[in-house]
Amino acid sequence: MVTDPLAVPTLSAISVVFIQWLKKSSWFPWLSDESSKVSLRIVSGLTAFATAAGLHWTYNDGTLTITGLTLMAVATALWAWLKQMVFNELIFQGAVKAPGNAAVAASVATPKVLDSGAKNG
Repeated sequence: MVTDPLAVPTLSAISVVFIQWLKKSSWFPWLSDESSKVSLRIVSGLTAFATAAGLHWTYNDGTLTITGLTLMAVATALWAWLKQMVFNELIFQGAVKAPGNAAVAASVATPKVLDSGAKNG
């Protein structure tokens, strides 16, 4: 099997950006900057699994068909999931959590809106 060597870090970066976006979204109150580390890791784990599973499914006329669900596929998915989790955490710690990066990430993720009632000076 040939894989793109940049697929794992790229998907992890997308996952971290997605989680940061969810934390800032008002319509998704279950995740925020104040959320517990456990809940944030669970969401990271779900995004890692979603990118690593590789199972195929179809739904047609009320029948759900799942293919590729073998012991080897599950073992491979678990290994890929672990790699995604590691890269998610590495990218989060280096790009978001590192000293000085949190303020930069927040300013990029949240556009500045001019307050017409604010005083200049």
